[in-house]
Amino acid sequence: MYDFVQLLYRTRKLFIYNCSTICVLFFLGCSSGTLLEKPSDFDSQISRLKSQLAENKNDASVIRELGVLYFKAEQYQASQKLLTRANQLEANHPETLFFLGMNAEFDNDVENALRYYQNYPEVSRLSDYRDLMEGRFRWLTAEKIRQEMNALLANEGSLSLQSVSPEIIAVFPLVYQGSNERYKPLGRGLSEMLTIDLSQINDLRIVERVRLQALLDELSLSHSESVNAASAPRIGKLLKAGRLVHGHYSDLGGEQLRVDLAAWNVVENNFPKGNSEVDEINNLFRIQKALAFQIIASLGIELTEEERRNIEYIPTQNLRAFLAYSIGLELEDEGRYREAQQQFEAAAALDPGFTNAQNKAQINKSLQAAGFNRNQMAKKLSTRPRRLQQQVRSELARRRLQKTADRLGSSFLPGREKRKGAEEADPLGRRLGVEGFADPPPPPPVDLDKK
Repeated sequence: MYDFVQLLYRTRKLFIYNCSTICVLFFLGCSSGTLLEKPSDFDSQISRLKSQLAENKNDASVIRELGVLYFKAEQYQASQKLLTRANQLEANHPETLFFLGMNAEFDNDVENALRYYQNYPEVSRLSDYRDLMEGRFRWLTAEKIRQEMNALLANEGSLSLQSVSPEIIAVFPLVYQGSNERYKPLGRGLSEMLTIDLSQINDLRIVERVRLQALLDELSLSHSESVNAASAPRIGKLLKAGRLVHGHYSDLGGEQLRVDLAAWNVVENNFPKGNSEVDEINNLFRIQKALAFQIIASLGIELTEEERRNIEYIPTQNLRAFLAYSIGLELEDEGRYREAQQQFEAAAALDPGFTNAQNKAQINKSLQAAGFNRNQMAKKLSTRPRRLQQQVRSELARRRLQKTADRLGSSFLPGREKRKGAEEADPLGRRLGVEGFADPPPPPPVDLDKK
């Protein structure tokens, strides 16, 4: 009887141990937190690399690795010096260029950082640093534009129409005035196509969408509020754009769509009503091209044959693909890069020849990788790689399980289970001195009449 009680006691401890094991592993498996390395964590690696460098002072790979470690250790000046030397020994290595750019950012030298990052087209798409460099270049460019907009607004009183150029055109997203929410994102896509068409004309300069969006964000204006006869001069001065193209569209019931588009001359204070096109929604791209040529004619521009051919090009005939593309543009402007990438990829899947969607998917992929402020980016770079995180978590789990086992008075440590389930009972019974590990007796009967 004593042996049986001992067996039950040990079985209970094993049960508690296994439950603890499951809880610990569940906690570690579900943890979404990142493991950040502290600056002091790099001391041993830095010492090792210094020893290697003493043997060969011109080893570019060692110098580069040491420069990267100094960056992660927040010693930016030392990092910059080493990476500059590495770049001299092995020019334009993507890792070197990326961290030179990051060091320049921490030195508040945005122009120099952009000069390093702008080399991203020369980096293989197989390299992780391609997305990082492109993402930093695009995010930092947009941030620079936002700062310029802030400065312009702060000194808005000194602006005049004399700085406005009639060759600069800003194309605003078209405003939807219908009731079918499905068509609402098309305004962003239509304005993007019109922007691309007008950019084919050598004599014109088009305001980038990111600059236009930055201004609207700073003014806290919606697209429907941004352009009217009263606000046009102010918008023109802030963007230095002498021409503002804007319009609206609506569904007329059934499958009919009407689009109205106008080009205003801010310099001459001329605000014509504009042009209209009506057709079936399936002929959306015919509508867009017709209006593009009407706007060009209103500007008094004579196109070359090459310019006309480029403008006539239709990037996709797939309406569903274009709708996904338009949604992606909205998400991109909101900084929701992952969702935007998914929409652009969906557009490219619906029409594999839709290269605009493919390019946009790549841009948003790079912004996901590096579209953060410099402190957030440095924090991300100090996160241990996934493989190292798994090693650290495994070691943490092992230590916790060891402590649990010690508290339970067991020398058992988890390992790969080689026994079959049916083999569990007898070896355990023999080890505890119990012949045959029989089933426990049934519980005593319950007297339901007894209170």
